[in-house]
Amino acid sequence: MDHSDNTIQKLDSLVVNFWNRKTNNDRPVVADRASPTLTRLTANPVDLPITNSVISPDGRYLAASDREGVQVRVIDTGETHRLPNTAGMTVIGWSADSTRVRATGCESELCTAWSLSLVGNSRTRTPGTWPISDHVFGLPNGVGVLRFTEMGPLIVDPMDGSPPRVIERGVQNFAVTPDGTRLFFLRGQVEIRTVSLSGGVSTAVWRSKPDSSIVDLVALPDNRLILALKRTTRETATALCELRTDGMGGVAGEPRRLTDWRTDTIANLTASSDGRRVAFALVNSQPDLYVANFNYASHRLSQPWRATSNTSVDVVTSWTPDSSAVLFASNQSGTYDIWKYDINTKVPELFVGGPGDQWWAKLSSEGQYVFYDDRSPAAAVRLMRVPVSGGVGQIVGPVGPSTFVHCAFGKRCVLLDVDREEILELDVIHG
Repeated sequence: MDHSDNTIQKLDSLVVNFWNRKTNNDRPVVADRASPTLTRLTANPVDLPITNSVISPDGRYLAASDREGVQVRVIDTGETHRLPNTAGMTVIGWSADSTRVRATGCESELCTAWSLSLVGNSRTRTPGTWPISDHVFGLPNGVGVLRFTEMGPLIVDPMDGSPPRVIERGVQNFAVTPDGTRLFFLRGQVEIRTVSLSGGVSTAVWRSKPDSSIVDLVALPDNRLILALKRTTRETATALCELRTDGMGGVAGEPRRLTDWRTDTIANLTASSDGRRVAFALVNSQPDLYVANFNYASHRLSQPWRATSNTSVDVVTSWTPDSSAVLFASNQSGTYDIWKYDINTKVPELFVGGPGDQWWAKLSSEGQYVFYDDRSPAAAVRLMRVPVSGGVGQIVGPVGPSTFVHCAFGKRCVLLDVDREEILELDVIHG
């Protein structure tokens, strides 16, 4: 047996224009009527998703990539043209003067960067290569790239023959200041930290409240950050917010909401060098549970059948020990609960519910218990366990908001604490 999580996605690129900005951060407000204004730029179909998009430093263009290549749109007029011979390339940035697009192209297991001219269709291959598994982003000054693997080291690669340097570890997402000197990054989607790109020790800037997480961020001039905050207590929704920092690693007030809450996920935040325009992608997804039989002889899956068919978000996390049922989280009641889908009766039933969110169900190493996170509104996050046959959940102990259980069947369980960068062994019986 095998299973897969299927997500239907629609990606739209938009640009937000900031005019007549107000600087009062002492009160929470809905977006000012004078600013910002939203403009839709692209609407790729499901079978041709945007892989990345970056606004130019002068704010005039948006470069976006899909599997057919790189396209550039003039934001004010809507004129769009595709750069020739760029199929398979991914946009990572712009030159400082907005005349050339930076993109990566991969062959086999290695990738390299290209500089693509908007005039004359000329291209230049830049020095340096990196593994295809690395995520790559162009530095604002165009003199190198940042590359990292998920939860691995963040590396500055000058691409001029000098050796790459490790800046930070455990980074989930990041933003570079317009002058290319400082890095802001996310740890565990709950904390923003900052460090100089020349190296040093990172310091904490701001931490989100328990009812929200930080999805993405971009740095603007005048010590401003634009955040994509996701609300997690009610129906999941995302909004853009502005956070002002003091330039010394602290903040000047709480975030100010700039846009209405929306059910799309905001991603790929980039900004013009003057901070007047911010571009981002909206991802409209519908995760559902699909199940298929696996043929060990032919190494092929049968035709999958759809196990859930609602408008909620359904995320698979584990199987029962006998492979007869799938455990998944679903927000069909408004908050996340843990459900069990029996592949024989093909009927889902509630496994663990309650106030707040019950999330991240994982089978214990000996197969007797199911661990899960309980995120009740009035209490700290708790690690719970319940017999695999069902019943009342038991408290194992308090955990951090970004702590995850992982178990090897028949061996051990560990707790991965993303915030503290720790891996702890978990006693299945005593916690």
